[in-house]
Amino acid sequence: CEVLKKERGLDFICDIAGDGKERREIEEIICRADLKKEVRMLGAMDQNSVRKVLEFADVFVLPCVVAKSGAVDGIPVVLMEAMSMEIPVISTRISGIPELVNNGAGILVEPEDFAQLADAIEKLAALSDEERGELGRRGRAIIERYFELKKEVKKLGELFMN
Repeated sequence: CEVLKKERGLDFICDIAGDGKERREIEEIICRADLKKEVRMLGAMDQNSVRKVLEFADVFVLPCVVAKSGAVDGIPVVLMEAMSMEIPVISTRISGIPELVNNGAGILVEPEDFAQLADAIEKLAALSDEERGELGRRGRAIIERYFELKKEVKKLGELFMN
């Protein structure tokens, strides 16, 4: 966020949802970088609250990393939720994310490559509403094709019946 504001002059609001052990450190970084107006810490949220926040999002950014313990999300549900709402997404090339965010449905960057992440955000910000809308529609099409609830329930039912 600091690079986007100070070095690239991008005007933005960044909402960070969730709570965890890194929250205090993130809040300190926000203060040191003088980003209190641009970055809002929303804390832990239930699914309905997340959906309400996503309704106002122009872009969804989920920079995933592999934890020191080796733990990693397979395909983060919140990424699928954003795509289902036709929000253009940016995420990282780890785990199952590249299989989800493919064919022009979003932008992928390398984990912990902050310059690449800033480039991707700047790239999406520079797109017209129509171009961002097209990215969002591609994302939704992927969710509908591969992760639609009725299809998933049917697959599970077939597994149990066999």
